[in-house]
Order: sequence, then C-alpha cells, then structure tokens
Amino acid sequence: MSTLYFMCFLLCTGQLLSTAAQNCHQSTECARDHCCLLDKSLNVGVCTPMGGIAQRCYVHQPYAYERPKEMVTDYDLCPCSTGNICGGIDSYDPVYGQRGICTFGK
Repeated sequence: MSTLYFMCFLLCTGQLLSTAAQNCHQSTECARDHCCLLDKSLNVGVCTPMGGIAQRCYVHQPYAYERPKEMVTDYDLCPCSTGNICGGIDSYDPVYGQRGICTFGK
C-alpha cells in the first residue's frame, strides 16, 4: 500500500516522468524544442528533441532557423534547435549527405 501512496505522490507533484514517446503527425503536436520525426521502423511520427549545441546534424536539411512544421520524413534526426545552424564537418553519410555539428546561429 505504501508503494501506491508513493506513486500517487510522484504523480501529484509531477515528479514521475513517462518514458513513452509521444506520437505525432506534425511538429506542432510536440514540445517547442522537439520536432515530429518519422520512426521508420514503426512507420509513425515520434516527438524527438531538436539538435542542441555540439550535437550531430546534416548540413543539407532544409530546416534552418526554425522548427519544421510537418513531420520530418526525409532524415533520421531532427534539425538543430531554432536559431542554430549546422556547421559542416569533413564527413559524409551515403544517404543524408554532409554531416555537421549544431552551432550558434547569427
């Protein structure tokens, strides 16, 4: 019974976080720092964090300076966070093109 009270306490105070991913059809259904990314193995959109500073990205993603509105289906990760850019590195992915690292925008 004490376990039940503890779980209720965590739920009521907002300290119990769900580990389940949130499904989506477009990015407006996700938190502001997430985009809706197609999980190709499940064939469903999943709210996924956008790239933070020093995280990997693809230079040629068309979503510069703003969160994509629609589900991202043509890449395997979300673009850099709003206002940041993908700075290219000397590395290429055979499917997605030039790799990069998220850096501060203008």
